[in-house]
Amino acid sequence: MTLDSEIESEPTELRSVKQAAYDRFREALFDGRLRPGAFVSQRELVALLGLSIGALRELLPRLQFEGLLLVMPQRGIQITQIDLPMIRQAFQMRMALEREAVINAVRSMPD
Repeated sequence: MTLDSEIESEPTELRSVKQAAYDRFREALFDGRLRPGAFVSQRELVALLGLSIGALRELLPRLQFEGLLLVMPQRGIQITQIDLPMIRQAFQMRMALEREAVINAVRSMPD
C-alpha cells in the first residue's frame, strides 16, 4: 500500500486536514520561513505552521518519504538541503518520465 492510497482511503474531512497541513509546510519552505539544512524542533514547526502536535506527527512520515525533511532522533528535524546532486537527480528523473510519456503517447496516438 502506498502513502497516496492510504490518504485516498481516509474520510474526505481528514484528508483535507492532512492536505492543508502539507500545503502549509510547503508554503513555509517555498517562502523561506524554513531554510534548507536547518534543524527545527516539533514545537517550532507547530508554532510556525499553526498545527496541532498530532497533525504534525501525522504529517512527518509523508514529508520524510518525499525527501523534504529528515527526522533525527535526539537532534530534531532537519529540512532537506538542496544541493547540486539533488538537482541533477530531479532532472534525470524528469527526463526519464518525459521520455516514457512521449513513447507512450506515440504508441497510443492514431496515425
